[in-house]
Amino acid sequence: SNINLHIDKGATLLGSPDHADYPAKTEFRNPGLQSLISATNAENVSITGDGTIDGNGETWWEMARKTKGSSILGSDHPRPRGIVFDHSKHILMEGVTVQKRSFSVLQFIVFYSSNGQQDPLYITNYVIVHVLDAIARVPGIGQARLFAQMNYSMRIWFDIQRLVALNM
Repeated sequence: SNINLHIDKGATLLGSPDHADYPAKTEFRNPGLQSLISATNAENVSITGDGTIDGNGETWWEMARKTKGSSILGSDHPRPRGIVFDHSKHILMEGVTVQKRSFSVLQFIVFYSSNGQQDPLYITNYVIVHVLDAIARVPGIGQARLFAQMNYSMRIWFDIQRLVALNM
C-alpha cells in the first residue's frame, strides 16, 4: 500500500521468459500463477510514467501452441496475468503503455493506392493519423506496428547574417 511504481519514458519493465519465475498462486479464489505486477488488499497504489510494461509472453504462447486446449479459460496450463490488483482500492495507472508482446505476427494489413493517386508518403501519414491507434485500441491487440514507415520532413536553410541582425 501507499506506493508508486514510476516507469520513465523509454524504459521497459519486461516480464521474465522463465516460467519458474511465476510460482503457483491462488488469484480470485482460483489456482493460477503469480502475475508480473500484483497486489492483494492494497490501497493507494499508482503506476505512472511514460514507459512500457511488456509481459514478454512469447514462451507462454509457445507452450500454448503445443498444448491442446490451453487457450481456453480453465485449462490445466494457466498463464500469468500481467497486472492484478485483488481486493484493492484507489489504484491509478497513468501514462504507461501495457503490452503483452508475442513475436508471432498474426496479421499483416497492406495499404496502397489502387489508382496510384497517393504516394507511399501520403499513405503512411494517413495510416499513422487515422488507422494505427484505432487498431491498437481493439481488445486483444498486443501491439500495432507500421513497417516501412515514411515520414514527412523539411529541410531549412538559415541566413545566419539575417538571424544575427534580428538578435536570434
